[in-house]
Amino acid sequence: MRPLLAAVRAETVRTRGSAAAYLPWLGLVIAGISFAGILITPDSQERAALLWQTLYATGMAAPLLTLLAGLTTAREVAAREGGTEWRATNTRIIVLARILILAALSALFHALAFGTVIPLSLLAGAPTDIAGILWAGAGCWIATLGVLALAYIATEAWGLIPVFLAAWVWQAIGTLAAEAGLWTVLPPTWAVRAMLPLLGAHQNGVPLDPTDPLAQESPALALTLGLLLTAVVVGARLRGTGAARTTRIDNRPVGRRSARPGKLGAVRCVMRSRAVIPLCAAAIVLAIAVAAVYPNSYLLGLHSYAMLPIGVCVVAVLTWQTLTPGWRILVLRRSNVLASVRTWLVLCVTSVTLAVTFGALANSVLRGDPDPATIMSLLRSGMLWLMLGTAGVLGALWISVRYGTGWALGATVVITTLGITLGGDVLAETWLWILGPTAWPLTADTPARLAIAAPIGLLMATAMWLLSGRALRTATARGI
Repeated sequence: MRPLLAAVRAETVRTRGSAAAYLPWLGLVIAGISFAGILITPDSQERAALLWQTLYATGMAAPLLTLLAGLTTAREVAAREGGTEWRATNTRIIVLARILILAALSALFHALAFGTVIPLSLLAGAPTDIAGILWAGAGCWIATLGVLALAYIATEAWGLIPVFLAAWVWQAIGTLAAEAGLWTVLPPTWAVRAMLPLLGAHQNGVPLDPTDPLAQESPALALTLGLLLTAVVVGARLRGTGAARTTRIDNRPVGRRSARPGKLGAVRCVMRSRAVIPLCAAAIVLAIAVAAVYPNSYLLGLHSYAMLPIGVCVVAVLTWQTLTPGWRILVLRRSNVLASVRTWLVLCVTSVTLAVTFGALANSVLRGDPDPATIMSLLRSGMLWLMLGTAGVLGALWISVRYGTGWALGATVVITTLGITLGGDVLAETWLWILGPTAWPLTADTPARLAIAAPIGLLMATAMWLLSGRALRTATARGI
């Protein structure tokens, strides 16, 4: 026990001041939005108190917890485990201590996201089920421990970005199949299923009817399965020795052309990111495949709600991670690299946007719907995709350079979930549509809304161009 306590203290020192230590404070954001919902919906204050917690459990839990685990593993990879791999230390004890600290950070997040709602709700004079809120917060923490442990060992093995993308798939499967008859054999559903009776909501956030069998269901089975997943994952990791991930270093030469003056050489340096071009190509292939099989509504929804907001962030993060090791030298040798980096990212967004737009237009024509109104609607969506994609990729670059890639990924989780929620059929008809910019290509469907969305999108793109350029220019002064 004494070695474990010493390892926990050492892990606490490592965590203090890191990005992972600040991430749990996002719980205050969720609680604050719930408080705003209580104030603006006096007729359904009790439901509004946990509405955004329901959104978290069904739409954000896996990506956010993956981000928490991934930031921790990225920190240790960058620090080379603090040299503990070459010392007389027990690797299993260090791993167990790290998992315990991650569980504590997750507990802090859930305490802030759920527990803070209680005083805020009482302050607003709303009916407050204190025991129910506390039980929901504790249940959510327990239910997601397995996801957190799995994310930890996965990010150790494969890195943050691939696992972060996989976490969205995990979350989608868990939410969509949470009320299916075979949920007990699908691990992604266990955390979501446990929370539905505790939060009194269906998988899509609709309140449960008191007579619904799900409302009377005990979460014990789902929580037990979640704890079993935690035990299996942690046990499997502790049986291994050493670090699970081997960091590969890119030693390929930049090439003669990149040493020449001019923007072309600088852009070539950026294009050495091996993951960016395949990712854009995969997005184009996916868009073409969806357009060939499904109606346009599927392609528009996929690109607006998932491909665009998540893709622009991942592309910006991968590009910056590629450039960071040699950024000081690159800035000294290429004064125009600041504009080249941003231009390259905008070109990536433009290529995918044009492919999706033309794919949607071709799909509309081939399916016998060449109506001028439909064509104009698709062109409007394409214009907004380009504006918002440019703003998004440059905004993600700015946050990555200025504050760290973890904050960019965290902001993407929140913005993507807001777009999915506020872009739905019900909320999209209210004034709340303006709070979900990623859904504007679908919700700005009237001249009045387009007159609001287009100037704001253009303004955001311009502002992000300037902010990202300033962050790149001052990056070396901040020790990058």
